Amino acid sequence: MLAVLQDDERGAVVELESGRLSASVKRLDDHVFEVRAPGAKVTLRADKASITITPKKVILLEVTKGMAVVEPAVGPAIQVPDDHKLEIMPGKAPGLPVPLREVRHVLQKLP
Repeated sequence: MLAVLQDDERGAVVELESGRLSASVKRLDDHVFEVRAPGAKVTLRADKASITITPKKVILLEVTKGMAVVEPAVGPAIQVPDDHKLEIMPGKAPGLPVPLREVRHVLQKLP
């Protein structure tokens, strides 16, 4: 479920409770694109990224181009760079971003 909380000259703020959001964000210094999810706030400073909220409220962030800043409910803020993925489990501090190419490489080797 997606709800738009703000959409004006300062930027956009949306709330994603479940499902997947894919976004292409134009880089503007004075505008923000913020996604509020259960357990984290994600500010996209990216050209292309996706956020998935699983049924168990796990947040999966994939930045394919650009950067995102994640402020989890537990732990410090994390920058997720270009071509990286971050997983946030409910009630836990996230680990470090993982390169997407490593994830794709492992998936290609699976039978």
